[in-house]
Amino acid sequence: MKGPVIALAAFSAVANVLMLVSPIYMTQVYDRILPTRSFETLAALSLIALVALAVLGLVETVRQTLARKLAARYELAVMPRLIAADDDGALGIEPQVAAKAQTVKRFLASSAFINLFDLPFLPLFLGLMFLAHPLLGWATAAGMVLLVVVTLLNEWGSRRAGEAMARAQALAARTGQDALGAREDVRAMGMGRAMAARWTQHALAAADAGESAGRVNARFYGLTRFVRQGLQTAVLGLGAFLVIHGDMAASLIFAASIVSARALMPIEQVVGAWKAIAEARRAVRDVRQALALVTRAEAGRTRIDLPVPAGHLAAKGLRYAAGNSADAPVLVDDLSFSVQPGQIAAVIGPSGSGKSTLLRLLSGALAPSSGEVRLDRFKLSDWPSVQRGRALGYMAQQTMLFEGTVAQNIARFDATATDASIIAAAERAQAHDFIATLPQGYNTPIGPGGVRLSGGQVQRIALARALHTEPAVLVLDEPNAHLDSTGEEALICTLADQRAKGRAVVVATHRTSLLAIADSVYLMEGGRLRPLPMQAKPVPGRGQVLPLAGNGVPTTAA
Repeated sequence: MKGPVIALAAFSAVANVLMLVSPIYMTQVYDRILPTRSFETLAALSLIALVALAVLGLVETVRQTLARKLAARYELAVMPRLIAADDDGALGIEPQVAAKAQTVKRFLASSAFINLFDLPFLPLFLGLMFLAHPLLGWATAAGMVLLVVVTLLNEWGSRRAGEAMARAQALAARTGQDALGAREDVRAMGMGRAMAARWTQHALAAADAGESAGRVNARFYGLTRFVRQGLQTAVLGLGAFLVIHGDMAASLIFAASIVSARALMPIEQVVGAWKAIAEARRAVRDVRQALALVTRAEAGRTRIDLPVPAGHLAAKGLRYAAGNSADAPVLVDDLSFSVQPGQIAAVIGPSGSGKSTLLRLLSGALAPSSGEVRLDRFKLSDWPSVQRGRALGYMAQQTMLFEGTVAQNIARFDATATDASIIAAAERAQAHDFIATLPQGYNTPIGPGGVRLSGGQVQRIALARALHTEPAVLVLDEPNAHLDSTGEEALICTLADQRAKGRAVVVATHRTSLLAIADSVYLMEGGRLRPLPMQAKPVPGRGQVLPLAGNGVPTTAA
């Protein structure tokens, strides 16, 4: 990104030099045109001035274009690294960082950012004021110092209010997004008025915080305008005083006023845009912190392509705490587990026992606090992200499909995926027939503005996505949660087929139907895992939710 920055600085230098056209033109009119009354000289001088001002307009256009290009390059340099950060082991980056990167992009494309490039040229205009007369130079310097003091006071006075405003606005935005995202639940339970009142409460708090921050900025901006206009008037008066005493030519009075105003303008613009500048600074800080995590992860791992895994998945001493503090809740505690190719391991247990967290750790979606997960004797972190992703088919409890077509979601948005591989994955997931009933088949758009799918349909597409790369290991978190009996039978056939092909399968479930094909069953309680004797394995019943006795052991009643 250095190229656009250097070019922007260069064109800013040209623009600031061309800003002298008006005061030079005025000086020449007073010194040459009026005394000689030469229309030819006036015409030539006016033509030169107009051409120079036209060039100034062109230069300003180029500056705007360069700023937009810089903003686009920033986005292209940052966003792919943030999106792919988890692939490189930089886990824990908040989704809000993407919004912060967009804030930086908008600022880079704004006039507030371009105006910062005018600040280094303040000494040029200040020097010209000293050349006109030292008193004018000192008056302008005093005005600059006063404006800098106002800017620093603005920073000090608005920092806390600005941070409070940012927090309040983010809370209000999340509240509105949550309500709109779950609008069916809100409508079904008659929560519309309550959610609207909740959003209004947060929005009013954000408005109050914004008003507080805006009041501070407005006061300092008004003070800045007063200082600049007052200084311009003072320069005119001081210039007239110097002309009366014969210490300066009369032609320099208005020229000096223009130059002094130009010298103070960048500072005034910075004060006026201080809210945007402060917001961009906070966003840059957060993005840099996230990129630092990515850089450390990239530097700490030099991966090579490993042999295609057979599907030996093992966890040893696995522990995961939801936070870094000493009292952070431990969701998975000192857990060891393994599954071999051609085996199906089922994990059961009450809600909140840690099943989903375990499967997220086994799939590499989460990094353990301690312990390790190995795929064919290599740590998951040793595998290149693309190879690891192809070797592990993961289906989360809260299944999410991305905006795009059904085919794109099944193919994991891999542009090189063939139609045959997409259809084969759908057939393995028993999803091909229902996809054929969609308005545009595999090209049916889903997501905002697309076709709404049922929970069971979403799960089938997600299973097809997990199967698309023919992974050696399948990690499925409640894959039958939204399936009817027909869907469950299809899922059982799919898992049995995958086992027959030598795949290792780990499945978490609350239903007994999947246990019929499980080679081993584990009970998860309080973050710990223990195997159940096969004679204690619950008897499956179609679509039946698994009952647990008071001691945590599943009952064997069908």
